Amino acid sequence: MSLRTIMIFPEFRNMNVIDSIRIKYDPLAKLVRPHITLVFPFDSDMSNDELSRVLDERLKDIPQFNLILQGFSKQSGPDGNWLCLDVIAGTEKLRTIHDVLYANEFKPFYHGFVYVPHMTVGRFDTEEELDKAFEIVKKKTDSFACKVNMISAEMIGEHEESIIILEKRLRIPKPAGGSDFPRSSFGAKKSNDKYLPPASLSDVRTYFRDERYSEARVLLTRIGNDEFGPEADLIDVLCCYQVRDTEALLNKVSSGAQAVKILFSRREMKKLATDLDSIDNDLVAHMVEYCFLNLMIHGLSMRDLRILFLNTSRSPAKRPSAFSQMDKEDMENFRREKAMEEARNPYEFDVFEEMDDIRVKFKSAVTNPDRDFSSVASANANLIADIFTLASRADRYYNPYENRGGITVKREEVREYDYGVNKPPKSKKNPPDNIEIRSGAGISDGDGSSFIYALITKLDNSFPTAEEKIKRRDALMEQIKYEEAQILS
Repeated sequence: MSLRTIMIFPEFRNMNVIDSIRIKYDPLAKLVRPHITLVFPFDSDMSNDELSRVLDERLKDIPQFNLILQGFSKQSGPDGNWLCLDVIAGTEKLRTIHDVLYANEFKPFYHGFVYVPHMTVGRFDTEEELDKAFEIVKKKTDSFACKVNMISAEMIGEHEESIIILEKRLRIPKPAGGSDFPRSSFGAKKSNDKYLPPASLSDVRTYFRDERYSEARVLLTRIGNDEFGPEADLIDVLCCYQVRDTEALLNKVSSGAQAVKILFSRREMKKLATDLDSIDNDLVAHMVEYCFLNLMIHGLSMRDLRILFLNTSRSPAKRPSAFSQMDKEDMENFRREKAMEEARNPYEFDVFEEMDDIRVKFKSAVTNPDRDFSSVASANANLIADIFTLASRADRYYNPYENRGGITVKREEVREYDYGVNKPPKSKKNPPDNIEIRSGAGISDGDGSSFIYALITKLDNSFPTAEEKIKRRDALMEQIKYEEAQILS
């Protein structure tokens, strides 16, 4: 009888980073997808149908949850030497599923060791090989985030290949409604009693300082409009996320792009940004800059950041394909094969090839029959910006080390870069898409792509290396603390 396991196969946007590491260090990279094991290989008389019924029963109360992996660790023991990608969010959910399964039908297969959720990305014969690989990957700051909605059971083939035999979808949490973000996520509920006495902001402060966030939010619905200002707005936001201060809030959300987007799309954040204008306080603007820098430090490209807040509100509805699942699988396989190919043939910088990309981009704009003054002027501006970008990339490539105060420091690695295309001219034949930034704190409504581009370009040019970005981010945190103290005083 073949061994079976129960695991999660997460789907990350930047899975190619994990694939490139596993191709190099994990002998099973081509046999099994990146995974997190919940029940380790077991040999049982249980049929697949019985296994399916067991999983239905044990997983019925487990909702979908968010998962974030970041940072690497190493483990050595009698069973081998392992390089692991660590779980930093979703750990308790994984442990709960592990414990529920091992406490029941899988109890005979429990080995008694402490379960530490992780993703194995490397296996080595000796500790020396493990240490060498760890020294390379420990410098990576990439963050991997996704929603876990499926638990899988696999059979291990005779050549150790993975054969999926069952997939169980986790239930979707019920939305609480009433806000543009579920209140139940933070424990707050509006009272249906219309005759509750009014509350004061001092009462809200007391509950907030005692970390009674749910009660504080309820009281906020009962204070008068004359007391509702920046302080009440800020406390409302912090209570939503169950945190004591802005530093904890930013650390909670800025590891993932979607979490950042949700924060600055919240109704409460919009109100805070509006009210701060009246007291000339830049807290929200600095929060935006802090989050953008943190996302860049964690590996998001300028292109990813530029589209982070964009929303095409009038895009035509697309009819779902009858082969959508098959299309998705084909696309995942294509991406995985491409990642493996890139791992085998690393990216090489070619200044002449990139100059040709810039030339084609510029020529397509100025030779467009529908060109106008605005599109040509924009193309010229982009040409200058692209040349500066190319010069900066060439400098980093040909001078990978720089001297800082007598210390030689390795500069940021040059990665593949997409110069994109110029914006088409505005004409009746080619109307512009109605692209707008979602209303967010410190970010205006309307076509904000130029604002986002200007902000991230300024950040990347002002702080080109990871070290400079980290230094600026830390300085911003000190400023944010000061501005927060002003609001809450």
